[in-house]
Amino acid sequence: MLRLDASREIRNPRAYVFRVADAVYRDWRRRRDVRPPQRHQPSTPPVIADARADPLDRALWRQRFELVKDSIRDLPPRCRQALLLHRIHGWTYNEIADELGVSTAMVKKYLATALLHCRQALDS
Repeated sequence: MLRLDASREIRNPRAYVFRVADAVYRDWRRRRDVRPPQRHQPSTPPVIADARADPLDRALWRQRFELVKDSIRDLPPRCRQALLLHRIHGWTYNEIADELGVSTAMVKKYLATALLHCRQALDS
């Protein structure tokens, strides 16, 4: 088990890591949206790694990040678009359905397919 300190244990390290990564990414997006755009603003969020972290841990983080990025790239176009609109841009199912010209049930299927694909890429 992963330990934060001697008094706290993380029972599900994978879920914890994704929760932290999601929070960091959302903070990054908020800051980016508030600041005036810079001339050479990066198109992707900074690599999530603590400079004090063990080099092996940082390498593992980078590897997992690349796996997720590649798995998203491999998705069918509509699944990828639905996932990015929902998770990155915060669109609702209804908004995505209107944009793609499908039902909200289909949007749910696209998202389920996309998330399952990403999960399988991480588990392999």
